[in-house]
Amino acid sequence: MRVPIPTERSAQLPPAPPFGQLFDNIPVSPYCLLVKTTIDFPEHLLHRAKTIAVQRKITLKELVIQGLEHAIRQPAADVEAERKARAAALIAALSAGKNTEPIGPLNRDEIYDRQQGKWD
Repeated sequence: MRVPIPTERSAQLPPAPPFGQLFDNIPVSPYCLLVKTTIDFPEHLLHRAKTIAVQRKITLKELVIQGLEHAIRQPAADVEAERKARAAALIAALSAGKNTEPIGPLNRDEIYDRQQGKWD
């Protein structure tokens, strides 16, 4: 672990948070604010990301950081609750429909009439 050596420039910077202080609800050490890592991206995804970074006039690093921050800010999806809500909406839509009886095979004219709202 590298310990920063006090310099004249570091005296101008705001002090790092003490170890254990919460930063976005995550305990951090002042020595762990930046970490280098290697990520393997699919070629087509990396090409698109570089293109978007150039269009936004930012670096690829900044684009990845923005994406990670966005993903972290999003609340964890409750998959089961979403499934139940979609099922309830589907049941409500089906029960509100005019024709709840199953239909058999339709010919071309009957299909056209149903699209136009002309069914019996």
